[in-house]
Amino acid sequence: MSFPFAMRTRRVLIFCLFSVIAIVDCLIVQLHARPQVEAQCGEDVKLMCNVSSSQQMDVKVLSWVAFNRTLCEYERNRTEKEFHCETTKLKDDQTLTLKLNNVMPVNTGKYLCKVQSTGGVNSTATMVTIQECKGRSTASKNISHAECSFKGVYPSGSVHWFQGNTNLTNSSSTKEIKDQHGLYNIHSTLDVKGEHLHLQHYNCSLWIPSLRKYLSWQQPPLVEEVGSSVGSATVRLQTGLCMMIVRVMQDVL
Repeated sequence: MSFPFAMRTRRVLIFCLFSVIAIVDCLIVQLHARPQVEAQCGEDVKLMCNVSSSQQMDVKVLSWVAFNRTLCEYERNRTEKEFHCETTKLKDDQTLTLKLNNVMPVNTGKYLCKVQSTGGVNSTATMVTIQECKGRSTASKNISHAECSFKGVYPSGSVHWFQGNTNLTNSSSTKEIKDQHGLYNIHSTLDVKGEHLHLQHYNCSLWIPSLRKYLSWQQPPLVEEVGSSVGSATVRLQTGLCMMIVRVMQDVL
């Protein structure tokens, strides 16, 4: 009756023995990489993965993997528009470098470095993040509405409208589009009153909730609309431009 018990005990001991060997085998090869890299929008970023071992070993596979795709492989230097791979070999260790070009929000995420060698297997991860992308902004105002546009910004935000200390945000209409780079294009419109428009100052600001700060601020300048007598076309002229044309005409006459 004790025979089956003895067999089970033997199997458990064998399993534990192989588990210990596997753990020791994995510890022979070590990987070193920065756990987190915070990049500036549009800059180049280098991710370096260093392999070392307490014993002599041969690297069979060393790679950078991200988004279900192998980007770099050991001893296979590779150059593409988005990234570049480079291998450095020294006496006691090897380094695989992944250079990300013009980093955008779409490039943020976890990058995994993997190694398989005669000294064992191991992996480590680097998380790439971007704090913010300021992009560019424009603003305008006429007798019917004021507009603000924020292009190429990150993270996403909301447009706040003020006239003096009065918050007009709830009266505005805002649309947001995310492009292929993970950047946001945000356009907001606010209906305004035409009477004494030149005395009314409207401010629009882009609030980023995740950063708890305003990323950009605009005061829409006045754009006068002059109706054309031909058809229903409307010609927009800046006040300063009108004055310049009048002066030129006076000089000619």
